[in-house]
Amino acid sequence: MEEAYIPGGEGTEGKTTQNVTAGGVDIFGNDATNELSYIVLDAYADIRTVQPNFGVRLSPSTPEPFFVKAVQYCQNGVLLHFFNDETIVRTLVNAGHTIEDARDYGVVGCLEPNAQGKSFGSTFTVQFNAVKCLEFALSNGVDNIFGYLSGRETGDPAEFQTFDQVFEAYDAQVSHYIEQMVRGITCLDKTIARILPSPFCSAMIQGPLEKGKDLTQGGAVYNATGVQFMGFSNTADSLYAVKKAVFEQEKFSMAARVAAHLCDRLSNHENFRKGAFWPGIFSVGFHMGAFLFSRF
Repeated sequence: MEEAYIPGGEGTEGKTTQNVTAGGVDIFGNDATNELSYIVLDAYADIRTVQPNFGVRLSPSTPEPFFVKAVQYCQNGVLLHFFNDETIVRTLVNAGHTIEDARDYGVVGCLEPNAQGKSFGSTFTVQFNAVKCLEFALSNGVDNIFGYLSGRETGDPAEFQTFDQVFEAYDAQVSHYIEQMVRGITCLDKTIARILPSPFCSAMIQGPLEKGKDLTQGGAVYNATGVQFMGFSNTADSLYAVKKAVFEQEKFSMAARVAAHLCDRLSNHENFRKGAFWPGIFSVGFHMGAFLFSRF
């Protein structure tokens, strides 16, 4: 009998990460919804394909008929993504974009917003395992699967007297592995820039011609590296459970603290292309397809 299953995941070709986005505002902040927006929305709902991903940008000026139509399609099982222009534009501006570029954002991969035609976002470069960091914090750095020291030695958790000590240990593990991640991604980016430049893509993006740099060397106007916070809800729930059950303190919003903590730690680092590491939090499904094979 051969292998009875095939692990499935996202490949490097990007064949499953195309996007179409309708609606939203233009670079001046005015509603850009038009007849074509309705046409492509109806067409997508009609064919009900899983690719490309289809997103609807919404703002306070979005026409009600367009919004209602999109919601009704969702109620009927059409897979749509909804993007809040107010929040996304403000976030991109805070990340260093001009207001015009922020308003003209498009969607990369699953649902990552970037300035169109000006970005080398590298939006899903890292999947950061925060749950493993918490495991190390509660095991003094010892891997519970293999039994050897793999994380930082942050103290015997049995001797922790306060929840702050637990979080300090978690912080030390996260900070350590973020530094390791930055080192690894920098090596990867340098290698790609040296042996695998992308002149065609560089010609399609604003910045490389003006800077005289290939896209892989930081030629784009905006250069970021996406760090996806995997296991966010599990990490927050687990920390809250420790706090509640072990230290018997009052409830508070652990989710906000955990997310803000990761953002703070990432903000201390710059990627190889002189851009920032952007944190991301969203659910990702990886599935195993079970296949039986017969012997002949």
